Amino acid sequence: MDLYIEHLVSMAADLEEARAKLVPLLFLPLDSQILAHPGLFTERELAAQGLTRGSTYKDITTESTHSAFQALLGQKAAAVTDAHRRPFHVIYFDLVWNDRYRRWGGNLFETNP
Repeated sequence: MDLYIEHLVSMAADLEEARAKLVPLLFLPLDSQILAHPGLFTERELAAQGLTRGSTYKDITTESTHSAFQALLGQKAAAVTDAHRRPFHVIYFDLVWNDRYRRWGGNLFETNP
């Protein structure tokens, strides 16, 4: 569901005027690539929720686990905002998925291989 909403908010022409208000509300979809990325979660943060680098979205079985990871990401996004003095929202971490940040594209479909 997170991914579907992300795509709607990011690209739906009907949401153009509301996009700036909606982006900060988006959750980062938590899949195997996101959980495995060492720049997003430490081993300790994963272990605190009973997960490892090899975990997938199927291993996030409770709302409290999902909320804990989203809260951690919120703290990390706030740290980036503070360091760079520019708004950085949790959903921007999605750029590390499959090294999306390394690809040119005007939308999410263009940055996917």
